Amino acid sequence: MFFKAGDTLSVPNHVGYTSDYALTVNCGGALGDSSWISAGETPIISFHVGSDAFAPCKTAILRVPTQRGPEPVVEVSGSCDVAPIADRKGLNEIFKTIPAGRDPFKAASKTTNLGFYRFEGTPNDSGSPWEWTNAAQPKPATDPNTRDCNTNAVSARRYIDTIIGYFAPRACVALKLNCWSASVSVTDAQVNLKLAPNPATSEINITVAENKPVKSYAIYDISGRMLRNMNDVNSSFVSVRRENLQDGMYLIQLRFEEGVLTKKVIFE
Repeated sequence: MFFKAGDTLSVPNHVGYTSDYALTVNCGGALGDSSWISAGETPIISFHVGSDAFAPCKTAILRVPTQRGPEPVVEVSGSCDVAPIADRKGLNEIFKTIPAGRDPFKAASKTTNLGFYRFEGTPNDSGSPWEWTNAAQPKPATDPNTRDCNTNAVSARRYIDTIIGYFAPRACVALKLNCWSASVSVTDAQVNLKLAPNPATSEINITVAENKPVKSYAIYDISGRMLRNMNDVNSSFVSVRRENLQDGMYLIQLRFEEGVLTKKVIFE
């Protein structure tokens, strides 16, 4: 394989769209070292079976399933111990801003932690009840770890539904997605919108009333795929640069305190 001289192979996918992560999600995993958790880290959402025999929910020995049975590996800390640390460090304070009535799965959680959903009483005491295997595929008779594999997709999907239901409102506030204002539409006149030029070649300037600032905006292609998302704009003037967008029609969704406004734009 040959590359041009000076090619670093570092090609940005979306210029201006940060790759910094803003949320950590754990499903049945454990940390080898919890001492790195400090104030200012990203929020943490965790899902764990309290009786997990392999990846412990508390601080204990991680065991890996083998044909000889579970083999001890190293001491780790699971969600039962990590979640309280995250709460004490203030990592999950943002979850307290979820609007009333928008977090229906919180009451069903077996913990009082802000970002931890604990499962108990799972089928066959499984540590990963959200997984299932295709029963049409024969399981290796020589491997004792496959004898009790879950083949009930209906049951597994219910656990997945619970995971998504608990995850979604927390992701909305942690990622500043303005999920609950998205159903309210505002008009051009309400925010005194001015957008030009359109069509544009390099950038589009958007102005709105001083008391109706744009909170954030996103750009979508005509299939509905998000191409760019800019949070914390909070300005009555927005300059949308073309950057790597190809010729064609796009949708710009402007988010305001009062709701959203979507406009069609063209770059050519």
